[in-house]
Amino acid sequence: MAAGPGSCARLLALIDAVRLSSRDVSLPGVVLFLLVCEHDGISIKELVYLSGYGESLVSRAIERLHGAEDSRKLADFGGALVTVTRHPEDGRRRLVFLTEAGRALKKRIDRALAGLPEEV
Repeated sequence: MAAGPGSCARLLALIDAVRLSSRDVSLPGVVLFLLVCEHDGISIKELVYLSGYGESLVSRAIERLHGAEDSRKLADFGGALVTVTRHPEDGRRRLVFLTEAGRALKKRIDRALAGLPEEV
């Protein structure tokens, strides 16, 4: 499906809205959140590869999206946007999944990008 006119402007507005909703979410955090939205259950290493960011930046940004430092900072989103678990077969690998709040934000983003009004 082709993007309609103004879709880039809508995307930029959404990125700004996410960043302004919580000062703790950086632009790399937004990019990583969007990658997790498209690849739920993705590993940290895969996020590093797809984003082009360094592993330490990815780990810190994911910790912020997880709310590991201070969960009150993500209260505007309804809590942590992602959860991090160990891979069931390789305990060294960490996998990132959307939480309920993350799925709700993804739904809002999808609707906004499609030009649909927000659900009440």
